[in-house]
Amino acid sequence: MSPLKFLALAAAMCSLMRVDAQLQCDNDTSYLRSLIDLKTGYYLGYQGGLYPGGTNTMPYEHMAAGMNVSREIVPLDGDGNLDLADGKVGFICLGASTAGNAFNHFKDVATADPTVNPCLRIVNCALGAKGLEIMIDTVSYAWYWDDNVIPEVYGGGLTPKQVQVIWVMVTSRVDTVLIWPDQPTEVTNKYEELMHVILGKFPNIKQVYLTGFNYGGYADPTKEFFDMIVEPSSYWTNWSVKFLVERQIEGDDDLIFSGPDRNSPWISWGPHVWADGTRANVTDHLRWKCDIDYKPDGGGYHLSDYGKGKIAKIIFNFFKNDPVTADWFNYGARWVACDPAFRESEALPEPKVSVYPNPATDQTVLTLEGLTDGPANVMLVDAAGRLAKSYTVEIHGGYNATAIDLSDLQSGMFYIRVTGVSTPTFTGVVVKQ
Repeated sequence: MSPLKFLALAAAMCSLMRVDAQLQCDNDTSYLRSLIDLKTGYYLGYQGGLYPGGTNTMPYEHMAAGMNVSREIVPLDGDGNLDLADGKVGFICLGASTAGNAFNHFKDVATADPTVNPCLRIVNCALGAKGLEIMIDTVSYAWYWDDNVIPEVYGGGLTPKQVQVIWVMVTSRVDTVLIWPDQPTEVTNKYEELMHVILGKFPNIKQVYLTGFNYGGYADPTKEFFDMIVEPSSYWTNWSVKFLVERQIEGDDDLIFSGPDRNSPWISWGPHVWADGTRANVTDHLRWKCDIDYKPDGGGYHLSDYGKGKIAKIIFNFFKNDPVTADWFNYGARWVACDPAFRESEALPEPKVSVYPNPATDQTVLTLEGLTDGPANVMLVDAAGRLAKSYTVEIHGGYNATAIDLSDLQSGMFYIRVTGVSTPTFTGVVVKQ
């Protein structure tokens, strides 16, 4: 064979390889309906909607509980103690590279926005090509946490005891046989185990938000993770999240998020990002276009820069506007101590006293805002008028907070009275559960 013919044949073979190793852009719809569009409809015998009853609205009881948990999120020092001067609220991401790429873009958006809580320290702890089966096996794969995730936490300026919120987007690499509902249920079982692992690694974790995959119909059949991504695999990851959240809402004993038997953080849906390719969701109008949103050589799971920016905005809008997350994600009065501009200002906020969480279990935090310097006396009086506790708090102009131990008190309502030589008298109520 002549050199020219050899080169021509080699070029043709390379061309064929390039044709084979590409996105399947013709698969621009799977004819599946997203959970948010399915609502009270059914898929293979299971009702849609993000939450029980075919609704996309979180049940009131779970939302109220989540809001109380949000009020427990406070700036912590490296040992997990309240620290309004230098404390941080750790917010990390767990998952594979698909999660990490999206989270990096989200982090850029969040850190550039002055309306975001200045106490937040956002750290990407995602690790490429790692699935749930590795994350939950802390014996065989101890290196996943010890050599990767935890060092990333420290490298991001946090300690594990400061991590209070986690966003998760991941699936299993071993549960790829598409049998309904066995496969998504097994992934849910692994999610549940992951909640226990997370609680062990991050003792002050309060909330975990989960997201299923976006559209996988464009998956490249020559890539390693094709079976994990190709539809309905990506669609089913959203059902796995739905099953997990429903388990906690319905009182699963392995997902208790409060009280002495706590074995899990409070769990909720994060942003929902699945749409049926170019066939847009009716509910949120989201769609995924192969040639715009996906990297040509990304296997059908790695997004283009445009796609990453798109998903980052979805994540940002969720955390900024969700009624539960808004309390700790957005800049508000209780985060003012982390604002450098406030520290440099001599102006004091309007005098205010508040208690959170309320109702509380073993501990609540009393905040004293905009008061003048000097000692203040804090008294807790029970419903019968008996003094239950008394504290002396040294007030420093600005924002102060002190933890109040309720563990030795009986359940019930207690009146709070704050008085001082240079402090107006304030009264309030806290309920011990």
